[in-house]
Amino acid sequence: MNQPGEAPKRRQPLRALLYGIREAAQAAQAELQYQPAADASGNDRDVLLGYQIFLGRDPENSFVITGAKMNPLRAFLQGLMASSEFQSGVA
Repeated sequence: MNQPGEAPKRRQPLRALLYGIREAAQAAQAELQYQPAADASGNDRDVLLGYQIFLGRDPENSFVITGAKMNPLRAFLQGLMASSEFQSGVA
């Protein structure tokens, strides 16, 4: 409702409102899909912390760290959480 002395506001068509909402939702979805930090490769410290936090131990040797550094952090962490060692620790 307009206040006294204020110019009447024009209604926006529902189609225009829905289009604006759809654009905002698509932008939010695109932002969620692009996660450069999760897709980046880790360093020695990231791999060591991942093992210590998720498995409660250190990696077996430096070859394990070197192999894990070649994968994105997301794949490394998904691999740790999918391991039977982590699953049995959770259970």
